Amino acid sequence: MNGLFIKYLRYQKAGHMHPCGVIVAESPTNIGWSLCAVNDQFSYKRARTIAIGRLKKHPKRLPPMEMIQFITDTLPDIVRWYESRA
Repeated sequence: MNGLFIKYLRYQKAGHMHPCGVIVAESPTNIGWSLCAVNDQFSYKRARTIAIGRLKKHPKRLPPMEMIQFITDTLPDIVRWYESRA
């Protein structure tokens, strides 16, 4: 899949930023997401694979509450990215 917007969600712990999720988008209305479970170790490749799978199968599916604020904050970036491609 070419031309995807990808942004990683990070949280701060002990002064360091740790990845815990990812958003992928092919347009402002087609968004896929992945969020690492609390007891799991984050994998960039696995997170991208899950998010792209959700984008392909359920692009309009609502994410969990933990992701909604991150997606809301990221939406202007997705719109700018999408408009710059046209």
